[in-house]
Amino acid sequence: KMLAATLQALHNAIPFLPVRDNGRRPEVLQTDALAGTGITALWTHVLGLFEQDLASGRVQARRTEQQVGWMRQAIEEGLQRLLQATPGMDQTLSGLTEEVRTGRMGALKAAEAVLEAFRKGGERLP
Repeated sequence: KMLAATLQALHNAIPFLPVRDNGRRPEVLQTDALAGTGITALWTHVLGLFEQDLASGRVQARRTEQQVGWMRQAIEEGLQRLLQATPGMDQTLSGLTEEVRTGRMGALKAAEAVLEAFRKGGERLP
């Protein structure tokens, strides 16, 4: 009875979940790892979903966006390293950080000041 009630509660909750980007809603599948039931059906279902995403181009689209994200992250990390390697920037950063921390300067204005100092210091970089 408890299992049936749990399954019913899950089925009842699904309409309240948002539709995924791929247009699918989650499904409730019954499995029992201890008894070894439902695992094959679950795996078949997972592989079927993957095949659908592969055929529709969703897998490739996600991989492409992942690559773009990694590129942006690498740029941000590289810019941080350049910023920290620029002579005088450590003092500029610590001073402006303190200005923001104490409320004497807003975060955006401080960021603009850091970037301006970096531009001026960066002119000497190769």
